[in-house]
Amino acid sequence: MFEYLRFLFRNKWYTTVEVIGISVALAFTIPLLSFFSDKWEIDHGKDFKRVYAVCPIETFETTIGLGRELIEAVPEVDRYAQVFVIESNAISVGDNTLSALGIAVSQDFFTFFDINFSEGSPLSLANRKSVFISGSLAAKIGDDAMGKPLTCAGEEYIVNGIFEDLHNSLLPSTDIIFSIDSPMLDAQWANPSGYWDDIVTFIRIQDGFKAKDILNKCKDACKNFYSSYYAKHPDTVIKLIRYDKISSNIYNYTLTQTWGLSLWAVEIFGIILFIFALVNYVNLNVALSTKRGKEWALKKLLGSSEWGIRMANFLETLLITSVCFVLGYGLSKYIFPVFNSFFNVTHTFIVLDSSITPGKILYYGVFILILSAITALIPSRIAKRYSAIDIVNGGYRAQLKKDTSSILIGIQCFISIVLLSVSILFYAQYKKMADRPRGEMAENVFVISGNYPREALATAADALRSLPFVQAVGLSNDCPGDGSYSRVTLKSEDGAKTDLYVIHCDAEAFNAFGFVTETGKKVSDGLWLTNSARDITSQDKSGIDDGYLASRFGAEVKGIVSDFVINAENDIPAALKVSNSGEFNRLVINTTGRYDSYREEILGTFRKSFSDTKYDYALPKSAGYIDSYYEKSLSPTKAILSMVVIYALLALLLTVLGLVAMSTYYISLHRKDSAVRKVFGATSGEEIRRHIYKYLKIVVASSAIGIILSIIINDAIILSYPYRLNSTYWVYILAIIIVASIAFLSVYLQARSAAIKNPVLYLRDE
Repeated sequence: MFEYLRFLFRNKWYTTVEVIGISVALAFTIPLLSFFSDKWEIDHGKDFKRVYAVCPIETFETTIGLGRELIEAVPEVDRYAQVFVIESNAISVGDNTLSALGIAVSQDFFTFFDINFSEGSPLSLANRKSVFISGSLAAKIGDDAMGKPLTCAGEEYIVNGIFEDLHNSLLPSTDIIFSIDSPMLDAQWANPSGYWDDIVTFIRIQDGFKAKDILNKCKDACKNFYSSYYAKHPDTVIKLIRYDKISSNIYNYTLTQTWGLSLWAVEIFGIILFIFALVNYVNLNVALSTKRGKEWALKKLLGSSEWGIRMANFLETLLITSVCFVLGYGLSKYIFPVFNSFFNVTHTFIVLDSSITPGKILYYGVFILILSAITALIPSRIAKRYSAIDIVNGGYRAQLKKDTSSILIGIQCFISIVLLSVSILFYAQYKKMADRPRGEMAENVFVISGNYPREALATAADALRSLPFVQAVGLSNDCPGDGSYSRVTLKSEDGAKTDLYVIHCDAEAFNAFGFVTETGKKVSDGLWLTNSARDITSQDKSGIDDGYLASRFGAEVKGIVSDFVINAENDIPAALKVSNSGEFNRLVINTTGRYDSYREEILGTFRKSFSDTKYDYALPKSAGYIDSYYEKSLSPTKAILSMVVIYALLALLLTVLGLVAMSTYYISLHRKDSAVRKVFGATSGEEIRRHIYKYLKIVVASSAIGIILSIIINDAIILSYPYRLNSTYWVYILAIIIVASIAFLSVYLQARSAAIKNPVLYLRDE
């Protein structure tokens, strides 16, 4: 061990470069290990082998009465629990208004999920106006939160319990727990088999039974309970999903998700960086083994067993692995927030935590052992091919001319080319969508959105019209740049489908948006089609005529408006249904300009207007000028772009470190060869070119393979965007130029430093 430490100190520059590379790679790999540990905890709840979610349709969505139906119809089911996931709620406690995420649960919920209470008891939820709040929400309310009344959706509730914040749970992040019998669900109880909502129904089967034993009974119970639904949809598949399969189920949009593109991206990139760490580490150990070959040979000649040498090598590797892991863990604390921000933007409801738990210690320990074993094994396998006498005589040194390290460096260059080309493509695609012309509409349009009653919005609109800089105010259910609620699919008689975004708004909102009628006529109630919508819904193209549209939307086609972009990522055309009736959730405000003071005054007036209504004020879900909605619609693409760029830059950094370290090591190892060549007439320039050529060959070969894979990946990415780049060939040229330039500079600096020195110095040292 002491010989190993002395060796590292003698080669401190090379060792430092490799340790930095390994530690940085591990810093990005550790969140992946944390994710797998968290996923295990999420999937292995109480009695997870006996608990199932009932899916009467494709998703996990059910109605509030299903649990009672199953407990009565299926004797093998001993308990059921229902969880209704509620969107963000505005709650009032005294003079304070807070935003809180909530769930409503049935009484047996607490036998299915471990909820730790710091105050109160689960039994208190038997009162339909009792609620439990999280420790973090209690801290916002104050020290005396227990027993306090709070108001939500016009109803008063009493805080009868405080639970510890949820971590690594199948349940989504939750601030407040209501009873499923609370007044806010009276509408669902009025129609227990017909009011479908985000209600997940769990059942627990008795010991000795399996899902296959009760599946048919559950199907019969669902078909009986939802008879009218299944009469219309006879091919619907009814499923039982076991607890440990729920988070990774692709139809789980309600509970914690451990699936999705963003998680796949993190997993793939994490594995890639693990490969980088492995490559750098193997390079380090191969290099160390070449210099320590004689040491091992002497130990063999002195009687040491091969197993003893291998074990000593493993322990030495374990030491440096542990040091690199500790350094990587320290760096990873700055990486975890980056991952969580990425998950939040891409709507993946999981939060990675850097804290240490027994489960994570186990994962980390196993990972360190595996990494140490792999990296210790490879140089040992290489050395095993030579006898002790061969090594002492220089036979093992001749192996340095083989391609082990070249292959490893080539792998890094290959991955760097792929990641770099993907990141360049994502950036170009993002810029194309961000700079996309928005069409003919007003620029200074401020939109406030939220779950507000129609009466409250109408009162706020009247108040906002009194502001001197406000030109028009109207009501709408959606807005350009968002398109989150208004997408509909039209189906012609021959089965052809046509997608439209249909914004429902009143005439004032139409004018506030600044839409331009093509014929110049005044807007009136009815259906207004953009030019693109008119084109794809014309009788000769889709079989959808004005009569069909009037029947589908309950409004006659009144005219044509100029095209505008409803969503920056796609080309689906838009239509407008102008009507004063219906449910609206947005205020559309057209202002004379755009200033921060306008925003503050608009939001202040909006809040004050609630004092003239019977409703409590709630924070808007979103509020801003319409540009911000377009930017928000691009946030998932931007988040993926940011993550890919981070990994691409990291891959380049690790490639540079690998090239610098290996070129430094091998150039120094072959300095006598270079010195002899210079003595016999070779110039410094020739020696520099010889070293550079050796490594650029690796880069060229890696680039050729990397570009082929990049084209396949990038074609799949670009085809997923309807509004996309026209040509991408320049992406690959730029990626090759960047990687080749970095490789050239990395090797050139080391080669030049060695080549310009007096060869006599090297020959004398040798």
